[in-house]
Amino acid sequence: MKRYYYALILFIFVLIIMSFLNACIFFQNIIYDKVFLFYIDGANNLDDFAIKDFDEIISGYCENENNCVALVLIDRMYDGPITYEDWDDTRLYKIVYNPDGELEELSSDELGLTTLYIDEDLDMGNPETIQKFCEFAVKNYPSKHYYLDIWNHGGGWRSKNKEICSDEESESVIYMRQLRSCLLKVKNFHLDLIILDACNMATLEVAYNFIDLVDYIIFSQKPIPADGMPYKELISSIFSKKDIEVIIDDICTSYVNYYIENNNNDISISALKIDKDKALLSFIDKFKNILPSISISALRQQRDKISNFAQTTVDFSVFSLQSFELENELSKIVISNYPELLTGISIYFPKYPSYDNYVSCYNPENVYFCEKYPFYLDFILSYNHSGIENCDSYEPNGSKTKAFLLQIPFNIQSYIWCENDYDYFTFPVITNNGLKIILIPPEECDYDLKIYYYKNSELYLLQSSLPDDSIEEIAIEQQLLSQIEQIYILVYGSNESFNQTKSYTLKCEYY
Repeated sequence: MKRYYYALILFIFVLIIMSFLNACIFFQNIIYDKVFLFYIDGANNLDDFAIKDFDEIISGYCENENNCVALVLIDRMYDGPITYEDWDDTRLYKIVYNPDGELEELSSDELGLTTLYIDEDLDMGNPETIQKFCEFAVKNYPSKHYYLDIWNHGGGWRSKNKEICSDEESESVIYMRQLRSCLLKVKNFHLDLIILDACNMATLEVAYNFIDLVDYIIFSQKPIPADGMPYKELISSIFSKKDIEVIIDDICTSYVNYYIENNNNDISISALKIDKDKALLSFIDKFKNILPSISISALRQQRDKISNFAQTTVDFSVFSLQSFELENELSKIVISNYPELLTGISIYFPKYPSYDNYVSCYNPENVYFCEKYPFYLDFILSYNHSGIENCDSYEPNGSKTKAFLLQIPFNIQSYIWCENDYDYFTFPVITNNGLKIILIPPEECDYDLKIYYYKNSELYLLQSSLPDDSIEEIAIEQQLLSQIEQIYILVYGSNESFNQTKSYTLKCEYY
């Protein structure tokens, strides 16, 4: 009898184990319809707005779509303003509707990352953090349709101040090239859509950064207001059963309507095809083939009329308006765009590359587009040399190390081309007389002089001209000159004064 009971108990135990294993297999085989990842880096001056958008995501989740998942990795500013509960660390949430109507908080420890020295913060400015977040999603929430929203400050292809994510607590940032590298490391991960809720990101360089990773992208040529995207409408659109391009158009339309209703018309939003139909590659190939046929003089005229974003990035119409074929190709990749006066995509195109602070950063190491398509970098360099240097034989002389060597006495004509243009000249002191250095600027321009002298391997300021004088004149006595080895002259435009068509005169004579 005992044997019978033992056998029965064993049989029931085996059934329980088998049922449990079958349940595990069942749940492991769940393929979610859609998985939306929100990477909200609020560890900066956007903390309040991060929480506001987090609330919108929660309210916009559609509980009828039970097979869609929203995962939110959100970081807040340590010791910042507490406007939503009492927490300021990094938290990982799965947006679900449980019977109590509460959020399901997951442990950020599951991402396998080391926290910062304060509380349980993760470094949101570290590309490894976003990589682990995506790997966690792929492992635990398999799907054929992933969406990613990156929320923070932005600066286009590469900015010296703000890139795509800045964490003020760790003082780290994510450059676009780093973002590409970390997403490529995530296995079995391809995005239907990426949304960059950050300023000035809608550039050709940024779009190409996601080649082989993303089908579509939503971003803005202009700064995005601190309120960001209207997330209640956004997540409802994503989790609907509409076609992807209809969803994207709905998102862009809701963004425009939200800000127009709040009396903010100075906005832009656009959506591009990237991997879908290999549209972006086809467009760039067409651009590469057409660019050599575009007139440089026509580009110079158009460049002055085109809208600028983030200092030296311009709307792509500077090129597309020069070629109907290129304009037609552009229309194939831009599927949504506001305002219509813009094309929906910008490109790095400094007016005067010699004087641009970012030109040294625009290289294959920083910009993936430059690595794969060096034709445009070559164009920027040739555009530079075909411009100022052909008109001004003393260029480039924008620094002391590039000062143009003169022989006294001299009488020359040169140009101040833009507000960042500085002209340096130098000459050895070989004279038994005093010298007068005279600057005559063009009419209606306020140019100034600074005189430096070189002695014992050091450079010292000797004298500056007086402001607001129409003619600048500095006299240097022979007694002082006898102690000086070399003179450096700086000519610059005060109060951002410059003239691209009229030259100034710089003279040095004995007295």
